[in-house]
Amino acid sequence: MPFHLGRTGGGLAAGPHAILQAVQEAGAKAGSGTFPTSTIPQVDDDRGEIACIFEVNRRLSEEVARTIATGAFPLTLSGNCSCCLGIVAGIGSPRAAVVWFDAHTDFNTPETTRSGFFDGMAAAVLTGHSFNAMASSIPGFRQVLEGDLVMAGVRDIEPHEPALIKASGATWIFGDGLRAAGSGALQAALRRLVPDDIYLHVDLDSIDASEGTPNRYAAPGGPTLAQVCDSIELIFATGKVRAAAITAFDPESDGDGRALRCATTVLRTIAAAAGTQD
Repeated sequence: MPFHLGRTGGGLAAGPHAILQAVQEAGAKAGSGTFPTSTIPQVDDDRGEIACIFEVNRRLSEEVARTIATGAFPLTLSGNCSCCLGIVAGIGSPRAAVVWFDAHTDFNTPETTRSGFFDGMAAAVLTGHSFNAMASSIPGFRQVLEGDLVMAGVRDIEPHEPALIKASGATWIFGDGLRAAGSGALQAALRRLVPDDIYLHVDLDSIDASEGTPNRYAAPGGPTLAQVCDSIELIFATGKVRAAAITAFDPESDGDGRALRCATTVLRTIAAAAGTQD
C-alpha cells in the first residue's frame, strides 16, 4: 500500500516498495524464495486527502479479504497507519482485537489534533471517535472496542494527550515499560483480550531511535528491535493473529540503512511466525 495520506510519491509513500525490494532481493540471493505480492492501485482522481485515504482503504479491505479467502496470511506494507481501517475491515471479524506498536498515541480527533495530521488520528477512527460515516463506507468495517485495543511502545506524547489516554479504555504499555520488561510486558494484556481474531500493527518508530531512524517522527526511549520481535512471536503464539502491517518507513530518513534492516527483520519475524501459527 505505497501511499502517504492517500497519495503516491516519495517519503513515507516510498517505504513499502523499499522494504519489499530489500526482502525480495535477499530471498532471491539466499535461494529461499520470494513473497507473492499485490499492490493497491492509486486513486486516479483529484479528490482531497481524506477522500483518497478512505478510497485506498476500501481497496485494501477487498484485497485483505481475498488473501484470507485463499488461505494465505495478509501482511501489509503501508506508508501510514491509516491502513488499520482497511485491514480490520478485510479480516471480517465480528469483533477484532488490535495490538499496535507505535511511539505515538494516534488517538487524536479533528477536535483535539494540533497538527491536522490524519495519521495521528488512525486509532481514534478505528475505535469510532471520528470519521464514522467515512469508515463505514469501507467494506466489512466494524469499530474496534477500546477494551480490545493494546497500544504498546507509546512515549512521544503531546501535552494534551495524557487526557486522551486517561479517558480511553485501551490498554497502554508505554515505551519505558516495554523497554524494561520486554515482551513480558504484553502477557497480561494478551490474556485479557477476548476476541479470537487479532490484527498486529507495527509502526517502525515504535523501535527505539538508537536502532535506526525510520521516519522524522522517531523517538528515543522505546523497545529494542529484539524486544519488538520477541513480542511479535509472543502475540502469534496466541494462534489468533489474522493479519499484520508494517508502517511508516521513509527511505529519505534512513541515512545509514539501519532502519531498513529493522523493517526487514520485523517482516521476516512476522512471516516466520505466521507460517507456524496454529
